[in-house]
Amino acid sequence: MSGRRSTPSQLAFYLATAHYMSFFSGTILQISTKLPMSPCRSLSCTTTQNCALKSIQQPPGVDNNMMPHTGHKKVLVTGAAGFIGSHVVSSLIDRGDEVIILDEMNDSDELKYKQGNLKVLHEKAKEVVRLTDKRGEDVLTFYDGSVNNHSLMIDIFERHNPKWICHLEERAGGASIVEPPIYVRANVEGTANLLEYSRMYNATNVVIISSPSVCGDIHSVHSEMVHDNEPISPYAATKRSAELISYTYQKLFGLRVTNMRFSSLVPDKYGDGTSNCTSIDDVVARIQHAIDRSYPFQNFHLGGGQGLHSRR
Repeated sequence: MSGRRSTPSQLAFYLATAHYMSFFSGTILQISTKLPMSPCRSLSCTTTQNCALKSIQQPPGVDNNMMPHTGHKKVLVTGAAGFIGSHVVSSLIDRGDEVIILDEMNDSDELKYKQGNLKVLHEKAKEVVRLTDKRGEDVLTFYDGSVNNHSLMIDIFERHNPKWICHLEERAGGASIVEPPIYVRANVEGTANLLEYSRMYNATNVVIISSPSVCGDIHSVHSEMVHDNEPISPYAATKRSAELISYTYQKLFGLRVTNMRFSSLVPDKYGDGTSNCTSIDDVVARIQHAIDRSYPFQNFHLGGGQGLHSRR
């Protein structure tokens, strides 16, 4: 063999292939721990319901009350122009963090919506600059591209050196049965690439958005014992593969990673509300909680058995 070093993209491909195939081995250790119930308020509900936030595969000895990092942060958010991403970025700007955002602006179905979200975020950043002595680049910087773009990612990490990473970029949903390779590249190779850059540049904490679909039957995901290795679609398998790769990075390199499985987000296009009792504000609060606390490795599941309510 030659002595050439694998690029992050090549390493990601090797890991993606290995972990995607690992679903058929049935050798994954399951550790399931239930955290205390936490209140969950909807935009449209007047009552408070209990919403289960469960930790799955929690290593023994992890302190769930870990003290948060409360100082200024430089945060890289991928998939930042989407619904959840734009709300997360807005909240990080509000609390004074410097945010570097990455999103691939080539999806014709969502392009206009993403452009609108970016416009709102840039206006918010301009207002911060107007009211403070900060420069624009100290508030918000946008890059059009994907985590699978090697030269772009190297440029971002070399130029900004973000220490907190929130990975929301993914290929979501329905067409995975028709085009599985596209989902493997976006969700598995993309996540492996991001983890490798995070390792190379000594990131403090990485938060990755996963999916309850890794558990298979959606009706069973809120039970105390969750079977993570029963995905029923290529999309679900890619999300579970990404979780496994992140676990490997924690074990091999000590990278601190939290995976967060959120139940389905149901947009309220008409603004009349629903009975679902987890709002986008709850989701953003949970993501901020995970960003601020560098757990060695955690998989969190958030949801009370109903979809997440939101307003665009």
